[in-house]
Amino acid sequence: MPISWQSFVLHLINIVVLYVFLRSFLYKPVSEFMRKRTERFATEKKDLQNRKELLSQQEQQAEQTIEEARKKALEILEDAEKAAQQRTEQILKDAEEKAKALIAEAEVAILEEKRREKEQMRTEAINLAVELAAKILTKELTPVYNKEFINRMTESRQIHG
Repeated sequence: MPISWQSFVLHLINIVVLYVFLRSFLYKPVSEFMRKRTERFATEKKDLQNRKELLSQQEQQAEQTIEEARKKALEILEDAEKAAQQRTEQILKDAEEKAKALIAEAEVAILEEKRREKEQMRTEAINLAVELAAKILTKELTPVYNKEFINRMTESRQIHG
């Protein structure tokens, strides 16, 4: 089968037309699709990287917030402990002051009771002395009786102090 020039030229024209047709209707849209797809992947990759960075920042902020909250909680706890300690010290101080006041009142009451007892003893001694004097005056005073009385009084004084 011989190849003719016409057939060869027609095949060449067909190839050129097919090339132009394929290039304009297939290659350009496919390459455009691939370029857009590559750009979209790059954009999504960049967006994903931005989201990762944002997520990392938010995570750091969350950790910082948690740490600040822990510190604040510790401060509040320490303040509460200090307040409780101060309150305890104040209560103990007040109790000690009340105890001292009660002791002072008791001492005053004891002193007052001693004073009253002394006064009562003094009054009784005076009454006894008056009674004794009355009894002595009602009896007849003789030198022998006076001597016995003086001896008894000195003996009782030596015994009592």
